Amino acid sequence: MDFNFEATLWYALLLDCIVVCILTFFCIDWYQEKLPTIQKIFPLTKGWCITYCLLVIWLGCLLYRLKVLPW
Repeated sequence: MDFNFEATLWYALLLDCIVVCILTFFCIDWYQEKLPTIQKIFPLTKGWCITYCLLVIWLGCLLYRLKVLPW
């Protein structure tokens, strides 16, 4: 199996998406308390989190249809 740069980037985005969803839906108080300067620049909201997840899933579907993702 060859190294696939696009698949590696997508898996990194998927991991980031999962972490953002966990922070947004379960640990928002911890995020606001422990990282106040980052929270001012990158506020976590459920709307943006859902939009980000949908975009990552859509991109994964496109890569899968192009037979780029090895799953």
